[in-house]
This record gives sequence, C-alpha cells and structure tokens, in this order.
Amino acid sequence: MLIYISKVTAHIWTVTVELYGGVNGIGIIEGDDLKIINDSLQMPETPVLDIERDHQGVFWFATDEGLISYDGTSTTVYNENHGIPSIKMRCIIKDKANNLWIGSSEGIYIYSKGKFTHLSEKDGLSNNTVYSLCFDNNNQLWVGQPDGLDKLILNKFEINEVRHYNEGKGFLANFCNNNAITLDSEGRVLIGTDKGLLTYNKEFDQFNSLESITMITDIKLFSQPTDWRLYSDSLDERGYPIDIQLGYNQNYFTFDFRGICHKNPSAVRYKYMLEGLDKEWILTETKKNADLP
Repeated sequence: MLIYISKVTAHIWTVTVELYGGVNGIGIIEGDDLKIINDSLQMPETPVLDIERDHQGVFWFATDEGLISYDGTSTTVYNENHGIPSIKMRCIIKDKANNLWIGSSEGIYIYSKGKFTHLSEKDGLSNNTVYSLCFDNNNQLWVGQPDGLDKLILNKFEINEVRHYNEGKGFLANFCNNNAITLDSEGRVLIGTDKGLLTYNKEFDQFNSLESITMITDIKLFSQPTDWRLYSDSLDERGYPIDIQLGYNQNYFTFDFRGICHKNPSAVRYKYMLEGLDKEWILTETKKNADLP
C-alpha cells in the first residue's frame, strides 16, 4: 500500500502520468489502483517524502536513504562521492535560477551546476533538522523545523541574516510539518504545524533592536546570602561591597542577574565572561546566575 506524501506530473513510457511518493517508494494510478513502480525506475524501496522536477526534466526524490534522481533512462543514488551524504532528505524545492534546495536531517543542501553547497547551524540555521522549505515573493527562504521556523535572507548561497520564530516570538505551535509551507494566491506564507495552519503576518513582525537592560541582583559567597559589610569598607547604593577584603580561600562567588525586556521577556538569553580567565563568552541561556571560582 502506498500512502500518498508527494506527487508530480511525469511523461514516461510515452504517456503522461502522475508520480506519487509515499512510504513504499514511487507509484502511479492505474484505474482505481495505485501501482508501485520502484523497479521500473530502478528505485530502491524506501519512503519518498518529496518529488521535484528540474528545468531539464530530471526528477529528484527526497527519501529516507538520501537524494535520488531519475532522468528518464537511468537512476542515480547520491552519496558522499557526489558531495552529499546518504542521510534522510525531507523536502526539495526549486528557486528562480533553477537551483535545487534540499532539506535534510543535517541542514540544507543546494544543487547548482553539478555541485552541492551545504548550509547548517554553523552557517546560521537555528536547527539542522529541516522539515519544509519555501521561497516567498521577496526571495526569502522559509525553513520549517522541529522547534519553530527560520526566515533566511540570502546572498546567493550564503546566509546574510536569520530570523527565528518560536513560541516566544509569535510562532503559535511546537513544530512545522513535513512539506507544509507554501504561498497563497496573494503571496502570504502559509505554514502547516502540529497546531494547525498558521499565516505569517508581516505587520506584527517587529524587530526589537533595543538590548535588554541587565542588572546584577545579588552576590553570594559560597552560594550563601552574604552580609558584605563584614568584608568591605562600605556598600554602594545597590548594596555591593566597596574595597572588598577576603581571605585566599574565600574564592567562590555566585552572581545573580536579570535582563529586563518588556516586549519579549521569554526571549532573553544570558552569557558572561570573567576577564583575565575566560577566553570566550560562556552561554547560560535562560539561567540567571553564574558561579565564579
């Protein structure tokens, strides 16, 4: 039995048919039945999650076993020797320049002029697992993921800017569904999710350019509330010690802090650095304290 996932119109065997991709591979409709034609296309029996036809008439299949193409005569199963790994491919789309964009379990692969280019979290993606892809009318790439949605502003095959949408940024769902982003007749972005169909409304997408105001709310010695008057000449207006004097073994501090952001408080993330010791910023995400030996 073939469970329908994706379809495309094809001209094979001198007739025009619709190819259907599903859990058992590729099929066609014959009368009232669906017929599996994996053997006829020299296709391995593997789930086919999406089908795309390029400008040269070659069919491309996103499958559980990787990327596969069929040119009407022969089938190619792509692997590392071609520049792309044999991993789960979930979606394929074609851009205005006839380049193919393939969403996978390890990011996005772009096929252009016989070569593959790879985009991943290292290049700015919020998540390497890609469920859906769609270009809007401004040539921005929308990327459906298991934890939200990315909007990519691109410079050819490079990511210039990423805008990530999750629950704290107006995305009213947990995850995007497979192959479930498209444009309606007016060019609006429609996203299929676990919570139903969402529509992107540009009017409510306001970028917050103001950095959150971060303040230290408490300083502890050995993780305990501390009366700093016992260790300093005086305290400043916030209660922090001035000219502190401690023994050599009094060397474990906890700094509590909080960032103030009224527009989107759940999106505040933290990082800290001890100058002279740390070479890079240490991310704490939503944790609001740092322990410093």
